[in-house]
Amino acid sequence: KSPNYDPADSIDIMLCTNYTCRNGSQLKPPLTVSASLMLQYISSVLGIVPNLIIVVGIYRKKLFAKPTYYLIGNLAICDILLCTTTLANATMVIFALRKLLSSPVHNVLCKIFTIFPRASSYTCSIQTLIIISIERYQAIFRPTRRLSIKRAKRLCLIAWAISFLLSFPLIITTSNMKSPPKACVGFLTYTVWTTLININFLFFQFIIPTIVMIALYSLILARLRKKIVQGQNDCKFSRQVKRKTTYMLFTTTILFILLSTPWAISLGVTLISRKVVIDMMHSQRNSFTEVIVRLSRYLLPFTALYNPIVYCIFNGHIRHLFFPCYDKNIDESKYSKDRVIVQKRCDCNPGVSNGITSVPT
Repeated sequence: KSPNYDPADSIDIMLCTNYTCRNGSQLKPPLTVSASLMLQYISSVLGIVPNLIIVVGIYRKKLFAKPTYYLIGNLAICDILLCTTTLANATMVIFALRKLLSSPVHNVLCKIFTIFPRASSYTCSIQTLIIISIERYQAIFRPTRRLSIKRAKRLCLIAWAISFLLSFPLIITTSNMKSPPKACVGFLTYTVWTTLININFLFFQFIIPTIVMIALYSLILARLRKKIVQGQNDCKFSRQVKRKTTYMLFTTTILFILLSTPWAISLGVTLISRKVVIDMMHSQRNSFTEVIVRLSRYLLPFTALYNPIVYCIFNGHIRHLFFPCYDKNIDESKYSKDRVIVQKRCDCNPGVSNGITSVPT
C-alpha cells in the first residue's frame, strides 16, 4: 500500500482481504467498497420491507390475533433489527473511510449500533424459535393446554431480555479497526472474554437449541403421521391443518440453522485456534478457515430474507398481506367461517379445534 494512499480519494476504495494490510505483496484480489456495500444495502432492504409488512399486518388485522402469529411477528422484528444493523455497519464504514467520523465517535457507534444489536437479534431469534417449537409440541401432544396471547407476549419480552443480557458483554469488547476498512469487530485480540462469549453462543445459542428443536419437531412429525392417536379425537382434516402449520415452522427453523452453521463453525475455529476473526480472515495457511469466516459474515444477514417466502408458501393469510389481489375473499369474515367449517368437518373436542386454527392456511 502506498504511504500516500488516501482512502477518501475515491468511492471505489479498495478493501484488502488482509485487513491489517501489513504486507502488500501478499494481498489477494481486492473488493471495492461500492460492490460490497451495494450487496449489503440490497439484502438489508429486501429483508426489512417484507418483514415490516408482516409486523404491521399482524398488529392491525384481527385475524392475526393468535399466539403463533405473535411469535412469528417477533421473529420478523428480529430480522428487521438484523437488517438495520447491517445498514448501520455499512454506512459507518463509508463515513469512517471518508473521514467523516472521528475514531472515538466511530468506536462508540460500533458498540451501540453494530455487533451488540446483531448478536441480540440472533439470540432473540433462536429463543423465539425454541418457544415456537415448544408451542407446536404442546399443540400436538397437549391440545387442550393452549398458549394464550398474553403469555405469548410475555414470552417474547423474556426472549428479548435474555438476548440483551447475553449480548451485553459485546458492548465492552467491540471496537473499531484503526486501519482500512475500519470495520467494527467484536474482538481486536483474543482474551478470556473471547472464550466465554464464544462458548456461550456456540453451545447455548446454537448446538443445544438445535438439538432441542430437531428433537421436538421429530416427535411432532412422527405423531402427525399416525392416523389414530390414543387419547385424542383428531380427524384427518385437522391433522392436515396441523401438519401444514408444523411444516411451515419446521422449514423456517431448518433454514435458520443451515444459514447459521458457518457462523457457528467460525466460533468453534476461534475457540480451537485462539485467533480472532480479523486474523483468520487473512490467514495464508488455511484457506478453508477463511472461507468459513467469510460465509458466516455474508450468510447470517440472509436469514432475514427467507421467512416471508416460507410464510407465503404455507399460509394464505400472510400471502394475502403481500398479494391482496391474489384472493380478495380472504378476510376476517372468511376466517370466522373457516373456524366453523373445521368444527363441522371434524368431530373433535373444542380444545383440539381451537389449537388447529392457530395458524390458518
